[in-house]
Amino acid sequence: MVLDNTVEKGGRIEVLSPELPAGATVEIIVLIESLPPETQTERWLRLAADDKQLEQARQEFAAGQWVELGDDDELEVLLKKNRSKKSILFFQSDFSLINL
Repeated sequence: MVLDNTVEKGGRIEVLSPELPAGATVEIIVLIESLPPETQTERWLRLAADDKQLEQARQEFAAGQWVELGDDDELEVLLKKNRSKKSILFFQSDFSLINL
């Protein structure tokens, strides 16, 4: 049985099948259509927004709102030093940037 359906509010998908008995266990495979290709205008708008965020991050970094850490030991020292602050936001991957 193959059904085309639309996702409802809250991510709900409803499957009605009178031939299935109540309580039957079924396997449902959901195939998601790929998004249409991005138009040139959409790409320009997205890149402009990315550039704006990047420029803001550069200004914050230059103002000392962010520090770059080399390893986890430096992170531990920073956290101990700033225990009195209510929150420290951080991003971690190959390198760490901490928003003070």
